[in-house]
Amino acid sequence: MFSDENRSLKAFSLAIILLALCLYSFLDGLGRLQSISRSLDDPRAREGTNVEIPFAKVVELRGEDRMLLTSRGKEFEVRAEHGPIRVGERMSVSGRLHRGGYVEAETIVIHRYRRVKKLVSVLAAMIVCLLVVTRYRISLEGRCIVDRGSCLT
Repeated sequence: MFSDENRSLKAFSLAIILLALCLYSFLDGLGRLQSISRSLDDPRAREGTNVEIPFAKVVELRGEDRMLLTSRGKEFEVRAEHGPIRVGERMSVSGRLHRGGYVEAETIVIHRYRRVKKLVSVLAAMIVCLLVVTRYRISLEGRCIVDRGSCLT
């Protein structure tokens, strides 16, 4: 597996496997989001079903145990005991849908500092890319990646 024979075939196989896993994750998530939309369209027909709503935005707080969220252009009410939440924050909710069109939350995950986390991730990726580019180069003769230190004589 780790020899130099058929290196491009191995790299291509790993890329195909990674692409297949990404596609599976995308299609699985897409199916979940569509079922949420259908559940919120007709809550009476789907009463009691478990729903997962990822990254919903808090629109309004309605007391200590109720809040109005929006996800994919649909607004819905969530009922649950919650800690300090501000309007505009993102959260993922999983719970049971009720006939009145509200979700009784079983778990709530508040995604605090989401923009900061994304910024730190992008900066870390840029630093890693910079370190790789300064350390290695692509050799056109051998079609491989070589250490830049071996070029300096």
